[in-house]
Amino acid sequence: MNKHQTIESLSVLLAACRDGHDGFLVAAKAATSPGLKSTLGRFGVERGEFATAIAGEIERLGGKPHGHGTLAGHFHRGWFELKSMIQRSPDAALLKACERGECATVTHFEQELEKEFPDQTRELIERQMLRIFEVRETIRGFVTRD
Repeated sequence: MNKHQTIESLSVLLAACRDGHDGFLVAAKAATSPGLKSTLGRFGVERGEFATAIAGEIERLGGKPHGHGTLAGHFHRGWFELKSMIQRSPDAALLKACERGECATVTHFEQELEKEFPDQTRELIERQMLRIFEVRETIRGFVTRD
C-alpha cells in the first residue's frame, strides 16, 4: 500500500474515532446513572485520544487530517438522543446505541487491518483496536445487566 492509500485508510479510522468520541460524550451527557455517565465520558475522552494519535500518524506520513466524523455518526447520535428521551429506560437505550456504534467501529478497524501498513502504523491501529474490543465488551456487559 502506498503512502496516499495509507493516509486514506487512516482517515477512515480517524472519522470512526471522532464519531466514537462525539457519541460517547453525548451518551454520557444523557445518561442518568452517575457511574454510567462517568464511564461513557471516560470512553469518549479515550476515543478522542485515539483520534489525536491517528491524526498525528497521518501528519507523520505527510498527510493532513480532515473531517470531524461521518454523517452516519451524526445521525446515529441524533437517533439515540431521541430514543433515550422517549423510552422508559434511557440508560438501556444509550447502552444499546453505544454497542451498535462500537460494533461499527470494530468493523472499520477490521476492514482497514486487512490492508498492508508500515509496522509503526499497524502497531498503532492494532493497539487501538484491542482497546475498542475491550470497550465493546464492557458495554455488552452493561447491556446484559439491564
